Amino acid sequence: MRKDASDIQRRNYGHFDTFETAQVRPCDAKSSVAQKRQACPVDVDILEPPALAAGLTMLNVAHTTNIRVDAFADNITVNSANLHINTWHDSELLKAACTWFHVAPHDQDIQTGQFATPGGGFDGPAEKTNAARITFPHEYAQPPRVIVWLNQIDMRGDRNCRIFARADEITRDGFTIRLETWGDSVLHGARASWIAHRSDMRGVASGTFGTTDARPPDNPQKYTSGRASFPAGAFRGVPTVLAALNALDVKRFNNLRVRLRTDSACEHGFSWHIDSWVDTALYSGRASFIAFDT
Repeated sequence: MRKDASDIQRRNYGHFDTFETAQVRPCDAKSSVAQKRQACPVDVDILEPPALAAGLTMLNVAHTTNIRVDAFADNITVNSANLHINTWHDSELLKAACTWFHVAPHDQDIQTGQFATPGGGFDGPAEKTNAARITFPHEYAQPPRVIVWLNQIDMRGDRNCRIFARADEITRDGFTIRLETWGDSVLHGARASWIAHRSDMRGVASGTFGTTDARPPDNPQKYTSGRASFPAGAFRGVPTVLAALNALDVKRFNNLRVRLRTDSACEHGFSWHIDSWVDTALYSGRASFIAFDT
């Protein structure tokens, strides 16, 4: 029998967390490491650790060096994990936040994984376009829905921070994931999480939204908001909405400051906000979301 979203909380499919560096250190600490041990509540006996999809939701990175940020989990057990948001070398990460989505092991309806650009890093820049074919551990009966979240960025700091993560060519057994930059931007490396779910799964919806839905990219604003809609009849009540960034275009010479949040969710949709502050010029930002009954 096929599962629907009522199983999500019951079997720990939809447990989620958020983590912000300010929870463990002040902004002026200039530390390269932010870490906490996070409990993962389990409602039934699960013998294997879950898979975790991570996505960045807020960044404040000094522009004087490369833009380097990495959100990841390690030491994952059936009921806890170490959550990290780090930087490295001489970069200065003032503040950052991310969201985490837990997927139960061997789930055939909701699946997740990661893709990182090959090479790059200190050895040189990655390609402008980095793509790979992802094969699902379990094939779907029909092409699923797939979203992508950025969780690592390493870009040259004296150029615009331009990066885009996306999924296309989605079939029953996989999809093509792409991590791209453009213009004169230099991408040294990046990584993204992906989440796939059955397209006919009751009580689950996903999609994308961004600042270009509300304004042109050549008119940067500190505050940009909009409304995202769910498919008709997807939810009977108010779902939980998780969203993380999948694209950025931010002007060089000023700190990279961006904050994503959602609110005012109902059975029909939710409001989103992609903002910057102080002197940051945010040309555009995009995000992907997954919503589910709880």
